[in-house]
Amino acid sequence: MKKILMMSLLAFCACQSPDMGPLSDLNQAATLQVPEQFPSIQAAVDAASPGDIIRIADGEYFEEVNISAPLTVTAEHENQVHLNGHVHLTAGADGARLENLDLTGEGEGSGVWIEGARVQLSNLHASGFRIGIKVALPGSSGSTMDSCTLDGNKLGLLVTAAGHARMTNSLILSSSDAGARVTASASASFANLTVAGCVHEGMWIDGQADLKNSILVDNDIGVSCPGACDEDYNLLWNNNVNYDRTEAGQNDLNSDPAFVNAANDDYHLRSESPAKDAGLESAAAEFDMEGRARPQGDGVDLGAYELPAERLELVVSEVMANPLDEATGEYIEIFNAGSSDVDVSGLLVSDGDAMDTI
Repeated sequence: MKKILMMSLLAFCACQSPDMGPLSDLNQAATLQVPEQFPSIQAAVDAASPGDIIRIADGEYFEEVNISAPLTVTAEHENQVHLNGHVHLTAGADGARLENLDLTGEGEGSGVWIEGARVQLSNLHASGFRIGIKVALPGSSGSTMDSCTLDGNKLGLLVTAAGHARMTNSLILSSSDAGARVTASASASFANLTVAGCVHEGMWIDGQADLKNSILVDNDIGVSCPGACDEDYNLLWNNNVNYDRTEAGQNDLNSDPAFVNAANDDYHLRSESPAKDAGLESAAAEFDMEGRARPQGDGVDLGAYELPAERLELVVSEVMANPLDEATGEYIEIFNAGSSDVDVSGLLVSDGDAMDTI
């Protein structure tokens, strides 16, 4: 009897011990490697448990991927995994994440179809699809898309069938139809987008949407809103029609955004851009498309990219004694190594013993 009791106690202690691995590891995510462990992305998805991470090695993959569990699917290196196919996320995928993938289509289907699941997309590139990203059904409420590039699709983004999503810090370029479309039963929130070169509308809102801190240029129509729009703190320029069935926001701008090189798809801002510091901070994401903190200046910038703060690069290149009277002070020569003019009046200069004002 004593032996049985002792064995029971030992078994109990073994199960409860904090040093024992099995219990403490039960909730830890496993990482499944493609193709090192699994020959395809779908094979890894099928083998994964909720919460697992699927890490894809650099390369080109030809397959359709269906996800119905909360998994993280990510590339080993950003922009180095090229998926020729579609990704479909359904209701069981609540909490799933897709990161750092480059998707290419052949004019049909959706690059990513979110159907009734609350998911996070980040650093995705989708091109050549009928729809770059499609968000549908009420269960999608809370889905987020950050730092995505949707270019060369018929329709960049579609939010429909009572779906809801938030998109930030993203580029929507050269859609052969509209950049983004929100249908009558759906809703969306947009901040810090750059939407350019769409054949029809940059933004078409038949449902409900708020649009802030964004740049819409070179589209047929900048914003068309037969639905309900909260549109302000945006820059619309060089669209054939800037506003259709809506009016300019009180803080909107209508001037050249001064991109670095839009002809070559470089939509960073130049230092003289009117979009600099022109946004609403409360609507902006914490970081821009490249991970740069917002704001860098006196306010957040419009568009996907935050202009880096200007650094003063002043160099004291020479120190000279007063040639007429050494007792009255020194002369210094200051060289500006930066790219912008600097007003040095009022600048404080110290030689370690005293502080002087220029």
